[in-house]
Amino acid sequence: MQNSKFSIKEAFVFGINTLKNNFLFFIVLFVISFIILFSPNILLKVWVSSFPKTKILIAIISFYLIYTFLSTTILLGLTKICLNFYDNIKSKISDVFSQYKLIFRYIFASILSGLAVLISFLIGTFSIFFLIGLSAITSFNLITTRFHFLSTYGAVMTGLFVIVSVIVSIYIGIRLQFYEFFIVDKNEGVISSLKKSWQITKGNVLKLSFFLLLSAGLNILGSIFFLVGLFVSIPVTMLAYAFVYRKLLNEASIEKPDTKTPEIPETTQILT
Repeated sequence: MQNSKFSIKEAFVFGINTLKNNFLFFIVLFVISFIILFSPNILLKVWVSSFPKTKILIAIISFYLIYTFLSTTILLGLTKICLNFYDNIKSKISDVFSQYKLIFRYIFASILSGLAVLISFLIGTFSIFFLIGLSAITSFNLITTRFHFLSTYGAVMTGLFVIVSVIVSIYIGIRLQFYEFFIVDKNEGVISSLKKSWQITKGNVLKLSFFLLLSAGLNILGSIFFLVGLFVSIPVTMLAYAFVYRKLLNEASIEKPDTKTPEIPETTQILT
């Protein structure tokens, strides 16, 4: 797949215009979402205080299991609503709770995605210690090389490996980031959602990096004006995210029919 023609500017313009045209809907939607997402920090104290000391651990575990279920449901529901707005499909506030059946699939995909990022970083980190150990062994004098990793050469090599490890981890994270959309939008399985995210992001890592930086910056600015700013920045960035996903999906070969050698379309969906 070649570089996408999606425009970062158009993505944010879509988010701003959609929010502006449906302002009351999104305010009500995110007020409800914020209450559910942030109230557990307050309710947890009340919940735990009602349990005897011998059952506090059980109380905390059960509480956070419920919280994880609710927060994940809301996250998937917000993703579905943003996609609906892109597709000009009317949404209701209750749609924020409509994706609860996908929770476990999303959690497993999140775990695999996180592991892929973590493993890539750990491989780079272990490589650093391997080179340090190899350098000490080949020096024939462990006493004189005990602080070799602090020398100029060692510091430079360590720094380079750390930077490379971080870059590779970020790269993998960017390539896998759209698994959530495939689960919600296409009802994909855990593995297939990760594979298709990897496919549609091919050749677009740099542009997606700029998009994510701008999204993070916008939300940081929104957090400065907490009660007002985040109610604007979060809907805008989520809608822009849906816009980018749709553009990448529409341009990806997995969604394009082969006009040169037409085949009978498959009627079954593979859920890995």
